[in-house]
Amino acid sequence: RVGLTYSPSSRTVWRSSYGKFAMFSPTSGTGMVVTSVMGDSTLNGDDRPERSQSFDLGVERQLSDTLLMRITPFHISYENMLQKVTDPITGAASYVNLGHGATNGLETYFQKKLANNWEGWLSWTWMGARAQANMKQDAPGSPTDFVNWDQRHTIIAAVSFSKGRWAHDIGMQFGSGLYNRSLH
Repeated sequence: RVGLTYSPSSRTVWRSSYGKFAMFSPTSGTGMVVTSVMGDSTLNGDDRPERSQSFDLGVERQLSDTLLMRITPFHISYENMLQKVTDPITGAASYVNLGHGATNGLETYFQKKLANNWEGWLSWTWMGARAQANMKQDAPGSPTDFVNWDQRHTIIAAVSFSKGRWAHDIGMQFGSGLYNRSLH
């Protein structure tokens, strides 16, 4: 991951980052013999690592001595998406590479110093995640669907108290999203 920052003034910082990442099949399902209820055996471990690239560009602004704002749009693309599949006839499960996808979103963040030793923050993230990660992927023009980890809105609020080496936080999180929305 590589990141750059630029500060045109003492109260403003522009940030950007780019990263490449890889995720391998869980070791619990790689390189082992999978035996179905029918007695059939297969070696699971031919998977390619799932790869992703991410990019974000954001601005952080100190609006006052006690209020900070950060806005960051982001994009992540995925290839060789790993999916655990179960054969409906034999019951054998394995990890396979089933397509590609993308996540686009926007994160907003506000941090406020409230009083001596107290501060609070609020974050709202909008995100859309779609993937061509199903058994229909080999067909030309196959659909791109919202995936089950698509969470359209996420709101997090927290309050912190710190004194010396001790800090105490309390927070709440809300998330929404309907994962069966289809684009086709």
